[in-house]
Amino acid sequence: MNKRRATSVGVMIAMGVAALLGAGCNRSSKDAAVSARHVITPAEFARPGVPAPTGPTTPDPLIARATITGPVAAMQGMDIVAAPDEPLLAPNAAPVGTPAFIDAKIGDVNGKPVFASSFFDRGTPTSPPLGPRLAAEAKSMNRRDWLAFAQSQITQTLQGFVVDELLEAEARSKLTDEQRQGLRFFVEKLRNDLVSENRGSRSLAEESLGGRSVTDYQREQEQTLLIRRELGSLDDRVVVSPRDIELEYERRPDLYDPPSIAKFRLISVDASDEQSGQKVASMLASGTPFGDVADDDVNGFAVLPARGREPRTFRGAYSEATFFELAPVNDAARLLTKGAWAGPIRVESAPNRASLYWVALDDLVEERRTLADNQLVIYNSLMAQRSRRERERYINRLAERASFTSTEDMTNRLMAIAVQRYLSGS
Repeated sequence: MNKRRATSVGVMIAMGVAALLGAGCNRSSKDAAVSARHVITPAEFARPGVPAPTGPTTPDPLIARATITGPVAAMQGMDIVAAPDEPLLAPNAAPVGTPAFIDAKIGDVNGKPVFASSFFDRGTPTSPPLGPRLAAEAKSMNRRDWLAFAQSQITQTLQGFVVDELLEAEARSKLTDEQRQGLRFFVEKLRNDLVSENRGSRSLAEESLGGRSVTDYQREQEQTLLIRRELGSLDDRVVVSPRDIELEYERRPDLYDPPSIAKFRLISVDASDEQSGQKVASMLASGTPFGDVADDDVNGFAVLPARGREPRTFRGAYSEATFFELAPVNDAARLLTKGAWAGPIRVESAPNRASLYWVALDDLVEERRTLADNQLVIYNSLMAQRSRRERERYINRLAERASFTSTEDMTNRLMAIAVQRYLSGS
C-alpha cells in the first residue's frame, strides 16, 4: 500500500513539472516581452455567491489632489517630481484684517538668533519687557524726549543682553556631563515647583509670571544660574589684603574718618559804641537766646547772609583746634561746651580801635572712626571695585573672540521697531 502511494506522488510531481515546461515552451515571443506581474483585482477576494467589492464612485477630494510619490508611484510606472510653490489665491481675495507685526530677527550672538520680542514683549533675565514702559512714556513725552529715552533704555538693555549671552555660553562650555544633568534636573524642579504653587495649573503659573510662559521662566532660571556661576568664579580671583585696606584708609581720610564739625555763632560791636555793647550784654543777661541776639541789627555780622553763623571743621582734640584767627576769640571758643557762650571779648584790631565779640557753640559733631571701624567698609568697597574691573576685562576678552551682530546695528533695528509700534500710533 505504501508503494502504491509513493508511485502516485511521483506521477503527480512529474505531471506538474511537465505542465510548467509546456507553459514556458508555448509562450510566444510577444508575450515574453510583457511583464510577468499579476494584477490582483477585488473579485479575487469575493466569496462564492457574494458580489465583488467595488471602489468609491467619487474620489476623495484630498486624495485626488495628493501627489503620489514613493513606492506606490514607482509600481504604477509614474514619473512625478514634487516641488514647493506659492499657494494659489483667488484674484480678488480680500484680506481678513490689517497686517500686524509679530516678531523680527535683529541679529545674532554666537550663532544664536536674537528677536525683538525678547526685549519688548518677554523681557530678558536681567530686564523686564520694555514694551509696556515705552508705550506708556509715548503718551506723556514729546517725540524728541521719547526718542532719547527709548534710545537709552534699548541700548542699556541690549548691552546687558549681549553680556549675559556671552557669560552663559562660556559657563555652559565648562560644564561636565554630570553638571549638565544636575543643572537640568534642578531647573526642571524649579519649573515643577512653580506649577505646584499655582495648584498644578500651567496657565495659572503663566499668569503669575505676568504673561510669560513656563518655558521662558525655565530658560531664564537656567541662564541666571549659569551667569552666577561664571561671575562667582571671577570673584574668586579677587584678593584684598590687610595692607590694601590700611593704604586705602590713609589715602582717603575725609571719606573714612571725616573731620569733626563745630558750629559757632558770633556777635560783634564796635568797642567805641557803648550803647550797642550795653544792649547786647543786657539782652544776654536777661535770658534772651544767643541766636535771637545775633539776629538783631545791633550785631555787626547781621548785615552778612550768614548773620554770624560760622561752622568750623577740625581734627584731633577740640581743646587744641584752631577755629578763628583772632587769638582771644579762638581761646574762648576752645573752652566752650555745646550750648554755652562767652563774651564780651575785647580784640584790638588797630591802634586806638577795638571790637567786642561774643561767641557761642551751637553744635558740636565729633565722630572718630578708626581703621578698625572702617575695615569691613573698606574691604567691601575694594572688593566691589576690583570685581568690577575683573569682570570688565573678562567680558572684553569674551567679546573679542565672540561673533555677534554689531550692537549699534541691533540698536537701530530695535529703535525702528519701537517707533513703529509705540510712537507712530500715539
